[in-house]
Amino acid sequence: MKITWIEHSSFLLELPERVLVLDYFGKTRLPLPANKPVTFLASHHHADHYDKAILEHGTDQIWYVLSRDIFGPQDEHHIKVKPHQRYELNGMIIETLKSNDEGVAFMIEVDGWRILHAGDLNDWHWEEENDQDRQENEVLKRRFDRELERVAGRTFDLAMIPTDPRLNDGYNRGLLGWAKVCQLGWIAPMHTFGENDVIDRLLQDPACAELRSRILDLRKGPQVLEDPQR
Repeated sequence: MKITWIEHSSFLLELPERVLVLDYFGKTRLPLPANKPVTFLASHHHADHYDKAILEHGTDQIWYVLSRDIFGPQDEHHIKVKPHQRYELNGMIIETLKSNDEGVAFMIEVDGWRILHAGDLNDWHWEEENDQDRQENEVLKRRFDRELERVAGRTFDLAMIPTDPRLNDGYNRGLLGWAKVCQLGWIAPMHTFGENDVIDRLLQDPACAELRSRILDLRKGPQVLEDPQR
């Protein structure tokens, strides 16, 4: 698999027989590889995860898997998804979790790969200034933990997980939560809002020491990942 980090939470995954584009947003057309079917997946409607411009690529060997909160067409090429469901599409199995913010997280089985794109499902622990802030953090944490309970024990060969620098010291809480209950192969940090030096912080963070060798630094450009079946 060739993985390209476009920006923020947007990735292009090129497999031998297909291409996946996850949470793309932007105003220019993507340079999609020729002669391969393409599936766009969008976890929710937020402007940093979805842009209706993707629909301009049409439906010739192109499919769209969109969270149901995204307005737009719904037909055999435009599939609307909701949380806690299982879908089969073109030889892929796509399962969804419920985000504790908006929309869904994606779990994808495709061509021997088990892939997680967490969307906005994260341990959103914001700085607390009062009791209301504390209570809101507790609600978000309970919702996050409830989703992790559903997938405890699973293995993901590639996991794209938020490491949001706006959370300050809590930037890695979500990643550590996933790593506690699931087996993670390659890890692609995301949801960085352009503050991509958060990857350096991850690589130097003692709390992430056991994960360090699996954290991808995609600032350097696309990387080719080994087939997990080898």
